[in-house]
Amino acid sequence: MKASLLKRLEDLEARYKQDPLIVLARTDHGEEVKITMRECLEREDTHFIKVISGANLEDLDLFLKAMKEEAFRQVEGGSNGNE
Repeated sequence: MKASLLKRLEDLEARYKQDPLIVLARTDHGEEVKITMRECLEREDTHFIKVISGANLEDLDLFLKAMKEEAFRQVEGGSNGNE
């Protein structure tokens, strides 16, 4: 019975587990790398290009939040984004 319950829990987890967003990003050295969205947001030397796979909406929320914060920083700082 324990094995049956464990199998059911594993099946439920697999069904609802979302794949992390994988993005294409460009490093400061011009290299294009495939990394997770979370890693892209954590690293200072990468710049988002596009999402290439994944389905994790929490990762998408983090990305949108980071873009919103960056937009506000540019507006508040008087930056036009061309630096």
